[in-house]
Amino acid sequence: HAHGVQGIERAVRAGVDYVAHASFVSEAGRTEFDPRLADEMANAGVYVDCTIVAALPGFIASDPSYAPPARLLWEHGVRIVAGLQALEEVGLPRNEVLLAATSRAAAGIGRAGVTGVLAAGFEADFIAVAGDPRQDLAVLHNLRLVAARGREFRPDRVEGLPAREVPAEPIGPAVTLAEWR
Repeated sequence: HAHGVQGIERAVRAGVDYVAHASFVSEAGRTEFDPRLADEMANAGVYVDCTIVAALPGFIASDPSYAPPARLLWEHGVRIVAGLQALEEVGLPRNEVLLAATSRAAAGIGRAGVTGVLAAGFEADFIAVAGDPRQDLAVLHNLRLVAARGREFRPDRVEGLPAREVPAEPIGPAVTLAEWR
């Protein structure tokens, strides 16, 4: 985790391959993007999870000097992972956002070649949603199926949270995907 420019520099120069946040906060307490450091990150192959949250528009409204560096990092060739809709809101193209959440995220945690894509020989970790995220990322909020290693995942009930109605029979990938198409 590195918010400050100095922390980011130290992490990159120490050989860290994954940085969370990378906010480029200067000693003045403001985001001050450093293009040379971004180039160094790109050349070193560093993955960055910018940890941009859905409340981003509110943050910018309350402090216009806040400038999330996700798009700038991406423009300098840094491999951005995770973030989804918020990444699109700060200017990353939708196809980059989807890559950041799938194959690039898998590579960022050392799982490239194991998961992150739907292909023969890879673990079948995927979600099915009611719509096409290539057209609208909001469909990702309407999960129909979560599968881990090819098996439907159903979370255990958490004490204190209201119970959700769960179908008696497993939905299964074939039914879900047929509905989705």
